[in-house]
Amino acid sequence: MPSRIPPTKKSLIERYITSARSSGLDVIIVFNKADLGFSERTLEDSKVYGELGYTVKFTSVLTGKGIDELAGLLSGKSTVLAGSSGVGKSSLVNAMLNGDSAKTGEVSQSTHKGKHTTTSSSVYYLPGGGKLIDVPGMREFAVSDTEGLDEAFNDIAELSRGCRFNDCTHTVEPGCAVLKAIEEGTLEKRRLRNYLRIKQYE
Repeated sequence: MPSRIPPTKKSLIERYITSARSSGLDVIIVFNKADLGFSERTLEDSKVYGELGYTVKFTSVLTGKGIDELAGLLSGKSTVLAGSSGVGKSSLVNAMLNGDSAKTGEVSQSTHKGKHTTTSSSVYYLPGGGKLIDVPGMREFAVSDTEGLDEAFNDIAELSRGCRFNDCTHTVEPGCAVLKAIEEGTLEKRRLRNYLRIKQYE
């Protein structure tokens, strides 16, 4: 039975982006296992991330799709690979190293959740220069520094400029441009909910 793609967790991706931008790190969002196909929802999500200004790539270790391009983007840089268990981070490492340096495993067929094959951070050196730091797969990720929040949610930050009150919390205030966008369907309610959840740690 073929391996399945773990569901895309947008709230987790947003936490990764917030943490990365808080540290001044560039972000590349990779949708791996392209050979298995993606849902229309995932494809729409990828377009949204692209429109928000992030580099988005589709890769497949099985077919080789996007591997060389991704390796080129990472060449000469130090890169942290972060994501849920089972998305294929270790397989990506192996593909870019042209070998089997990183241990890999299967996605659970019963839960569709990845099995933790990477249990500690490991550093690998790319043939063209640069380092890959593969960290254990995470299903939850807490943000300790929210400095990059507005960059991770730049659509909400932009909308908030149109709010009636400068200190608008985007929850109950009249004249809130963010809540208006949700009513009009141009902003996802889940995205605002995650924004507010992260913001509470400020």
